[in-house]
Amino acid sequence: AGCLPLLVQMPILMGMYYALYNFQYPSEEAAAFLWLPSMSNPDPLYILPILSAFTTWLQQKMTTTEMNAQMKIMMTVMPLFIGWISLNFPSGLVLYWVTMNIVQIAQQWWMYRGDDKKPGKAKKEHA
Repeated sequence: AGCLPLLVQMPILMGMYYALYNFQYPSEEAAAFLWLPSMSNPDPLYILPILSAFTTWLQQKMTTTEMNAQMKIMMTVMPLFIGWISLNFPSGLVLYWVTMNIVQIAQQWWMYRGDDKKPGKAKKEHA
């Protein structure tokens, strides 16, 4: 899999970024969603950037089995980088990122819910 899922999502992410960046809503009520005053502005409470970093970390942890030193560094750096860039992205884009991470985490959990199905684990042989 590697980078393929991210490459598939890149046009969607770029399109959402440009669609939401400086979008003029007809009213403030139309722009607000939950605690966010506007979906085209960064999250003022930093909830979404923290969630984006955490869900990225959790997703990586669920999909990675064996790690060398370089992968361990990436397991730390990548979620922090995602959280950092999420500080300035429109809230709508970060909300999409977090939502897709949660969907992928749920999908990963569903696919590998049994111990013998986890990636990197050998199936138990029946005697």
